[in-house]
Amino acid sequence: MSRVATLAVVLVAACASASDPEPTGSAVASIGGSSCNPRVCGGLNPQMLDCVYFSRLSSIGQANDHDVAIVSVRRADNTPMRLVAELDRLRGVHPTTGVVLAEHKDLVGTVIQLVQAGAPAQIVIDQVHAAGAHFWVGAKSAIETYDLSYTVPGSGAPPKTLLGALVFAGDTYDPITKQVTIGPATKGWINIVCPDGVLARMHQIGHTTAAGQRLAITTTLAKRQSVLNAMTMNACGNGVSFHAPGEPLTLSESQLLQLPSSPLQEPPVTVEAIWGPEGAVCLGVPRNANTAAAVAAMVNAIAAECGAPLPSCSSMLLNWTSHGSALTGNPAGSSP
Repeated sequence: MSRVATLAVVLVAACASASDPEPTGSAVASIGGSSCNPRVCGGLNPQMLDCVYFSRLSSIGQANDHDVAIVSVRRADNTPMRLVAELDRLRGVHPTTGVVLAEHKDLVGTVIQLVQAGAPAQIVIDQVHAAGAHFWVGAKSAIETYDLSYTVPGSGAPPKTLLGALVFAGDTYDPITKQVTIGPATKGWINIVCPDGVLARMHQIGHTTAAGQRLAITTTLAKRQSVLNAMTMNACGNGVSFHAPGEPLTLSESQLLQLPSSPLQEPPVTVEAIWGPEGAVCLGVPRNANTAAAVAAMVNAIAAECGAPLPSCSSMLLNWTSHGSALTGNPAGSSP
């Protein structure tokens, strides 16, 4: 099996349920019906369940970008708790004292009551996997993952599942602008991310606060923004993505943190772009252009969105790390 990671990261909400059809379309395509803002429905691979999002939840009851908030959390035996993220794993703590009441397998059966624009919903933690995922840097340390089910009480609809979700705290992401935030503004926020999504990949390659603390590595905000731009193909830095569903990608980053076994490290056949915190520094062969005509059309579309053509990467490749923090390419079989 190829080690190329399939980054179905933008314009894809398929991780919500294995039974849901995978949405298709081009950049900023409509997903999930007219009630969804397409740049939100497709942004950063949120967990979209009937257009209700929980890709970011607040442990202190704040509503997220999609007006979803936690109302209550109860352990399987009905004990009230507050849900928090300790780096990249969940804990249930006493609502006032903060004493740990449940973690790891003891979280199974926990019920998280939500409200979204006044309507009730709930998430249940069905299973906890101690080593459900691993980092692609360092010693490939294990990452705890969670199987979740989502229901709307009284709807009669069967639960929708998200298997193998990763969680982490310390960074937040704007689904419209694709901007990364770190520091005090992230306090209390828990990212709940699809195992095949951009935010999972950001964590697995060490580009989150939680990963940095676990693995004793440092990545700057500018570098994290550059890598996020690369993964989402935020070419102009304005939040508009030119990524297509299921498009394979290779990615190198300037600190060379990734192990050779990382699924993103397969040698590229063609270079796509060098990336900085403002977007693409230069452009070669876009990832979702599989013919010469498609390459020309995509290059022109990106130039129109950015307001000017991007320069070629040819003269920058020898010392690309002096131009940006990430380099993306197209693996075999994906380029014209």
